[in-house]
Amino acid sequence: MASNGEEFTENGLSPDTSGTGHSCNSVNSDAVVLLVSFGVMYDLFEERLTQLSKNTSEIILFCAFNGEGNELSEVPPDVTIVPLTNNRDTRLFPIYPLVFLFHFLYWRYIMRKDFDVIHSIDYFVGPICAVSGALLSGIGSVISVRGLPKELTTEYRVEARNNRDILPFLLSYVLMIYYIVICYFVDELIFKSESESQFVEDLCWFDINHKSHIIPTGVNIDQFVPSKVTVESSSLITDLFDPAFRNEFAGKELVLYAGRLVKSKGVLSLAKHHSALECQDTHLLIVGAPPHRDHDEFMRELESVVQESSNIHLHPEYIAHDYISELIDIASAVALLPSCENEGAPKILQESLVMNTPCIAADINGIKETFHDISGCLLIDPNDKSQYKRAVEHILRDRITVDIELARSRFNLVANYQKVAEVYPRSVG
Repeated sequence: MASNGEEFTENGLSPDTSGTGHSCNSVNSDAVVLLVSFGVMYDLFEERLTQLSKNTSEIILFCAFNGEGNELSEVPPDVTIVPLTNNRDTRLFPIYPLVFLFHFLYWRYIMRKDFDVIHSIDYFVGPICAVSGALLSGIGSVISVRGLPKELTTEYRVEARNNRDILPFLLSYVLMIYYIVICYFVDELIFKSESESQFVEDLCWFDINHKSHIIPTGVNIDQFVPSKVTVESSSLITDLFDPAFRNEFAGKELVLYAGRLVKSKGVLSLAKHHSALECQDTHLLIVGAPPHRDHDEFMRELESVVQESSNIHLHPEYIAHDYISELIDIASAVALLPSCENEGAPKILQESLVMNTPCIAADINGIKETFHDISGCLLIDPNDKSQYKRAVEHILRDRITVDIELARSRFNLVANYQKVAEVYPRSVG
């Protein structure tokens, strides 16, 4: 375990670090942006879209819906939604770039829309759309790497090799080639963490430092304000859980996990670590949407650990992002212990630190360089239950505080999206 006067790494980037070799001065852009996303329109996407629209002249959003029409509750007035498809089936991914190009050429040459830049903000299909459109038209291209696909990681290839499964192994190398080609042709790259940038840099045989920018997504500071909500006074807890559950929680210390219920996020290891705690008055609450069917075995094992532990509670349902701040406010600590090194400055850690709630996080790439210098964030080996035990005890015994000013400076959503807008002129300069 790393040490900083304690057994933990407690305390990345300096608060004004926004890019690798670049500075971004929070200047608004007058760009007309073609935004591309084939991902799910969670409420977080709406928040990001709103911030981008405040720093641009106009946004045309090429996107995919799920067959139920517009999934966004509010669309800013200077944003035009263009649904390319009503089906997100991954088997149709090879067709999406062709659909994109048809609509792009229509808007560019028939509708006479003068885009300044194409900005992709999803994992797989968006980047090739942005690059191909830019190459055809001569306009700028920007790709936001919002976390790396797990298929690119060494752990994924090792597991495929151990299982003697050739298809995942080949998929990993196809994705490597895909990202190399994309990075070669794109004008600007935005990463959430230094390790993401370094990972892609190592993947390529050419220098991308001159077009890489490190900009964490950030947190809406106005929404994530500590209010000293308790289990007893929380309307969210009242709505989510039955009275017996609330009574069991009352007066107890609470560690929170809020995120996807998948193996790569370390949820199972976290549950096993917590079940081994000697102090049964410290409870772990696991909240998150249930995974796809291919995670059934993982969920059965997680549910088994929960059933055997009196101090772990599982709520496998999606909770709107608007309610996350209240869960964080109730918690004594937030825990995130992924072991797969494809993280990119996890948002739940940003939100927790902004709210003055200590964190227990994995000491891995994507987390350590972004959070290691913020007091109140304890970095541990995600596979070592003794380190988890000591971290929980340290937080509860010493009532450690967070460097909230540093957290709010580094993870300010408004300021960070102003920095994103300043990348646009670079792509066409």
